[in-house]
Amino acid sequence: MFATEPVTASLAGLLREKDDQEKAGGVAGRPSRFVVEEADGQLRRRELEIDELEIQKGLLQVAQGLEFLHESAGLVHGNLTPEAIYVNAKSDWKIAGLAFAGPPDTSDTPSNSNIPSISLSEVLYHDPRLPRSIQLDMDYTSPDFVMDSNISSSADMFSLGLVILALYNSPHASPLKTNSNISTYKKLFSSASTAPSSGNNFLSSRPLPKDVVGDVLPRLITRRAGQRMNAREFQQSRFFDNILVSSIRFLDSLPAKTPNEKSQFMKGLAKILDQFPRSVLEKKVLPALLEEMKDRELLYLVLQNVFRIIKSLPTGRRAFTEKVIPKLREQFITGKGAPNERDVAKEAGLVVVLENIELIGESCSGKEFKDDILPIIHLGL
Repeated sequence: MFATEPVTASLAGLLREKDDQEKAGGVAGRPSRFVVEEADGQLRRRELEIDELEIQKGLLQVAQGLEFLHESAGLVHGNLTPEAIYVNAKSDWKIAGLAFAGPPDTSDTPSNSNIPSISLSEVLYHDPRLPRSIQLDMDYTSPDFVMDSNISSSADMFSLGLVILALYNSPHASPLKTNSNISTYKKLFSSASTAPSSGNNFLSSRPLPKDVVGDVLPRLITRRAGQRMNAREFQQSRFFDNILVSSIRFLDSLPAKTPNEKSQFMKGLAKILDQFPRSVLEKKVLPALLEEMKDRELLYLVLQNVFRIIKSLPTGRRAFTEKVIPKLREQFITGKGAPNERDVAKEAGLVVVLENIELIGESCSGKEFKDDILPIIHLGL
């Protein structure tokens, strides 16, 4: 059984889009090729950004997926590439492409006993008659597979390092060019000048971020498998040690936090909202906050942050009508509760709505204001 969700693009598609944009002189050089269905059923072109926070957030999510595969499922992905990473409507990165997944050589996980091992002699053979998309991509493959015939979770971590390089490289692809040839691959790794390492900037054509080149890549792209970080250690690296990534991680675990932790977070969030990329605010932060509106005790703080986000977004009008209005109606009009019973938390939320009435008027049509907002105003008067 598979659980599915709408997918906007693969990471490979986003990187090709970014290459095209850079060739055309920036995002404005050509329209986005990605067409997504909005909440009103209309198909619209949507620019999909890959800024530094998107990269950090996405890599963190990929590492969480690898941690589950390696430690809980007892599996090696075997072909981790940008094609195997999907991006959903919230810009979350998800691992896919499990056709080559199998247990490591030293597996002791009972749950994977019925899953066949990866046959390296078969998957490393490139058949020109078959599409490249269904074959192992040797440009992202670990030397563990090609040179040592060894299957372990460390191989996925080497591949993750090459994916990171592709994110910063120009063009956005692996620095290894093997032409799906084993001999070419082995030749590249036989010379210090053609094997990615800290001595040659990991063959990247562009400067790499300090934490990436100093703390991450040397512990991923290394010939010795035992010297590589595992997925859990990667998540604890300095690369993710900043306030915005920490906030995203807190948002992901928000339902499990205590009321006091949530309250303190909401107060602190207001001070750093302007530091987030607008795409992250709209696709990640805003939906998470709207889900927390069901917590009456947080309603006042949540709504303050919601209206700050709407005010800052170039697409604030669309976000307000599609995402915020339904939640406001659910909370204030159709919500449960005795009609004559005073609800202090709800009243505090109504105060925030009234304080932002000018912004609300600018963010919706006259009909929407009459049908959806006026009944809420009547409650607050």
